Amino acid sequence: MNSLSQRRRLGFLSLCLAFFIIMLDTTLIPFLYPLLISDLELGVSEVAAVNNLYLIAYAGTLLLGGRLGDIKDRKKIFSVGLLMVGAGSLLGALSGNYHLILIARFVMGVGAGLITPQSMAFISNMFEPDDRGLAFGIWGAVASIGTGLGPVLAKSVAAFGYWEIAFWVNIPVILLSLILSVVALETTYSDGLLTFRQMSFPIIAGLALMAFVYGIQVLSPGNGFTGLSVIMIVIAFILGAMVIKLRRSGLIAPIVDFSKTDQYPYKAAVFASALLGGSLTAYYLPLSLSFSYVWRFDEITIICLMVFASVVNAIFGVLAGVWSNKWGTRLLIISGLIIFSISCFLFGGLSFIGADEKAFLIIASIIILVLAELGTGIAFGPLANSSMLAVGDEIISEAAAFYNWVRQAFSAIGGVTVAFIVSSALGGRESSDAQSVGFASFVGFTFVGIALLIAAYISRGVKNG
Repeated sequence: MNSLSQRRRLGFLSLCLAFFIIMLDTTLIPFLYPLLISDLELGVSEVAAVNNLYLIAYAGTLLLGGRLGDIKDRKKIFSVGLLMVGAGSLLGALSGNYHLILIARFVMGVGAGLITPQSMAFISNMFEPDDRGLAFGIWGAVASIGTGLGPVLAKSVAAFGYWEIAFWVNIPVILLSLILSVVALETTYSDGLLTFRQMSFPIIAGLALMAFVYGIQVLSPGNGFTGLSVIMIVIAFILGAMVIKLRRSGLIAPIVDFSKTDQYPYKAAVFASALLGGSLTAYYLPLSLSFSYVWRFDEITIICLMVFASVVNAIFGVLAGVWSNKWGTRLLIISGLIIFSISCFLFGGLSFIGADEKAFLIIASIIILVLAELGTGIAFGPLANSSMLAVGDEIISEAAAFYNWVRQAFSAIGGVTVAFIVSSALGGRESSDAQSVGFASFVGFTFVGIALLIAAYISRGVKNG
């Protein structure tokens, strides 16, 4: 990293700042639900849509962002994404109207979908192989810090009683990232045309994913499928069948030209990352239930534990970049996934211990959180690095988009799946029944742990860098 030019350092900072805001916005709004409900007089389903629309738009535009980045100037696509996130944030901060907030969050999600594949592609092209591992480690650490700071910032915002701050906080960071990108990122030239054959696959597949993610997110663990969820999932499958039909007829280009990749190593990285993404989303439900209803930690304790976890993850994320040059990415990925899996099994066992053992539970939680954050920290960045090592430069944006697209889809599936599993294990009993909640948390942690072991097995095939 010391040999890099100042311009390249500033460009990398721009990429990290943009990704930080994207990940911050995934966890910030859910912790403001009570404030939004009281201030805007919303129902639970209405307020949940504020965050769901962001996630849906983000997932649905990743493929489009990747294809645009490879066909047109990657720097311009990145800048457009930043402007959309900034414009959406400004609209949300000034609106004070529920429907305008929904529009604002959707626009922000589209911008995030344009930014993410360009970020991974720029990092892959900006750094030599010896520096790339550390760069992706820092990039992964930034993601962890953004995700972890979301709840903390939300709690701070709630103390002031002004949810608008959650939108305002994005704007100076986005502006700084935009200025740095204009000054420091290199223009990429391409003579590609925006033809129907090139653009139809990412657009239709993106719409299919939007419909599917929305369909599973409106499912109610207590009531099963709703009419709306069935309609959206059917639409998703119809769009998916349309994509397959058009692709077989040769009317549309493939989502990724796998002939320009090391196919098995790339696919192994994609699906291992997908299982990690789904596991991370699923992991927070039994963890939250255990913290609040089984061990009965107070709010300050929970916030301190989550801040501690974010810092630990960031440290190990950076170290993973250094270690990958010494031991290779494959060893770190497999080790990280297994360690994260072990932490889930340990948390599952801990969920049977009652709140009377408060001091022991806090100490044990700290130790297990260190293991969990060590695991995710040394797996997240190296997985991204390994996936990019397996693709050619000419398709790097669309390969990065597909990598993130699959991960986002599995994240949504993982969250809904564990919600059903935990709800079924709880069997309709009240959250005040600590023993029942503890058993349900154990089932959830066990499910996540098994998924991570499967991911570790798949990771044997990733490219070692």
